[in-house]
Amino acid sequence: MRPQLMPQQVYQRILKLPCGDVREGVGLKDMLDAALKQLMAGICKPADGFDVKVGKDSDGHLQATITRGPHKMELQGRYGQNTIFKDGAKACFVSYTVHAESAFSTLGRVENAGETFVVLGRIAGVMLGVFAVCAIVKYGFERARMVAYSIPIFVGIVYAGKWLGEKAAQWIANAIQTQVTTRVLAGEDIAKAEAAWQRLTNSIETVTSSYPAV
Repeated sequence: MRPQLMPQQVYQRILKLPCGDVREGVGLKDMLDAALKQLMAGICKPADGFDVKVGKDSDGHLQATITRGPHKMELQGRYGQNTIFKDGAKACFVSYTVHAESAFSTLGRVENAGETFVVLGRIAGVMLGVFAVCAIVKYGFERARMVAYSIPIFVGIVYAGKWLGEKAAQWIANAIQTQVTTRVLAGEDIAKAEAAWQRLTNSIETVTSSYPAV
């Protein structure tokens, strides 16, 4: 059985800000942006191997990318008008949404490589099937000086080659993925990634705890 890969982790918290419209809440938006920047600076230090890039997206919302080795975290702070339905009624409010994601790129590359390997195995199987058909036709011509065509049999041979190639490639890919994943999961990088993600999300909870969450 293959070891369980570390899944992509997602965190989201929608805050309801105490203001009447988006213009009135700009000051709160700036305060939350600054608080998130400060917490990232506090827990994701370059001395610990983190590379933090903070900026704004095309709509002016906070956007940050945090990387350390194969581990990547993304953090966004989105401010604006939001809508909620409660008891069948629509209510609008000003919100600040904190969205974060965490992924381990090494494991993603392992899975992608496995999928590519299976596709190549399928192609190789088809090519071997076609080669087998050509060999059968050539053998029949050399032995009997005639060629007997049987489309269903030839199609079956090509399909069987494709199926066998895919199964063989899948078996090899699974073996490689298991070996690589086991090595990665046994290393310190995964533990460090989990610890960094927990620190980040716990710090976000601390920063946003004074605002009601939707």
